Amino acid sequence: MYKVMTVDKVRQIATFAFEYMRSHDRHKVACVHKANIMKMGDGLFLSTCRELAKGYPEMEFRDMIVDNTAMQLVMRPSQFDVMLLPNLYGNIMISIAAGLVGSPGLLVGSNVNESLAVFEPATRSVANQSRSPDHLDPISLILAYCHVLRRLNRLMESETIEACITHLIANKINLTPDLGGSATTDQFLESFIKEYVKLNDTSKA
Repeated sequence: MYKVMTVDKVRQIATFAFEYMRSHDRHKVACVHKANIMKMGDGLFLSTCRELAKGYPEMEFRDMIVDNTAMQLVMRPSQFDVMLLPNLYGNIMISIAAGLVGSPGLLVGSNVNESLAVFEPATRSVANQSRSPDHLDPISLILAYCHVLRRLNRLMESETIEACITHLIANKINLTPDLGGSATTDQFLESFIKEYVKLNDTSKA
């Protein structure tokens, strides 16, 4: 198996990461790699990211070996803000993150280029959460829509939806089995709609 890295593509993803941090008030980035073993591919990734980071002096840049990162993410996740890493390592870290928050049904994946963006459930495994198709967790799909709204600068609408989700989870209202409840998808959505209408009415009052 070959893992191809090019300077242009590494610069592209690293620039996106740094610009995202700058526009979203993020200040710490961990560059995740295996350059101690994969000296050519991951070595190129690390050196290119490190060089590009010099153009963003306000960012706190550090590099981490991927296996240590996996351990640190489980032991002390609060130390991380943004991770900059190749696709393979990203797939591993997102699965660990899904376990940390309790369900893959809570995470959103973003696919972005210069002009387009596609948002989806992050782990693509929502259908595996339950043996019954009537008990699937729709939260990742709802949150993906929130990302669309943010992309369109509809921040108030996005924040209202996110507040509904937070309220339902915090108060354990009609949660699906992956989150420790027994509700069906329809029951969760009914509770979500009621909470959304209530918050909307409150904001208009």
